Amino acid sequence: AVEKQMKEAQKNISSKKKEIYDSSHPNYSPKGYDVTIVEFYDYNCGYCKKANKTVEELIKSDKKVRVIYRDFPILGEVSKQISQVSVAVSLTEKRKFRKFHNALMSSRVSSKEAAIKLAGKVGVNVSKLRNTLKSKQKKIDQILQDNIMLGSQIGINGTPAFVIGEELVPGAVELGSLQ
Repeated sequence: AVEKQMKEAQKNISSKKKEIYDSSHPNYSPKGYDVTIVEFYDYNCGYCKKANKTVEELIKSDKKVRVIYRDFPILGEVSKQISQVSVAVSLTEKRKFRKFHNALMSSRVSSKEAAIKLAGKVGVNVSKLRNTLKSKQKKIDQILQDNIMLGSQIGINGTPAFVIGEELVPGAVELGSLQ
């Protein structure tokens, strides 16, 4: 059954490549990158926190890896609220996104307010951020909905999940297998 699921995922990934690798999403793109990893995550997921450390190790050890970050809040209302802040950070100050993302992944933040405070700590302008959350609420919710729809279309039913090439890699994988 797993093999069938993987084949199915592969087929769907090929047909949705443009959407999956859409670089309007927050991303880390070093010069001359030759491989892209798309990560779907939920900030309330312990495995995602673990996987984030692995992704950061990978980025440090391989200077040619690009990462596209996609919020995939499937663990309830709090996850959704924190992801709204995450998307708002990327819309407000894209360059500070990865710093915020990493801070959030290594924290125990469990509310929208706490996430906003954390954004301030990593240098995001909080009043601009609050303004984005209000003025771009529709866009933010649309981005999250699109991520969840796309994820389910390509067979993602848990977090974290990675898309590398045309392959879906579910779960928190070790550095070796990501490499």
